Amino acid sequence: MKHSKVLFVCLANVCRSPMAEWIMKESIRQSNGQFENHRIDVGSAGIAALNGSDASDQALMVMRERKVDGSRHRARLIDQE
Repeated sequence: MKHSKVLFVCLANVCRSPMAEWIMKESIRQSNGQFENHRIDVGSAGIAALNGSDASDQALMVMRERKVDGSRHRARLIDQE
């Protein structure tokens, strides 16, 4: 099985990168088995994030409109790992 990792990065990890993460995860989910032999880990981080911060209200609203629940997102600062 092929394994890939995708990390979306922005400044605070409360808006752009979490939305990109959610959109990609949803796209993979809806791919109708296109990735069945390919594991893809998708995440997001920020270069100046405050670990544990919630996603912004605006990001949550946009994702809710697309039927994606981002309420469990917690910002994380990008690190070497």
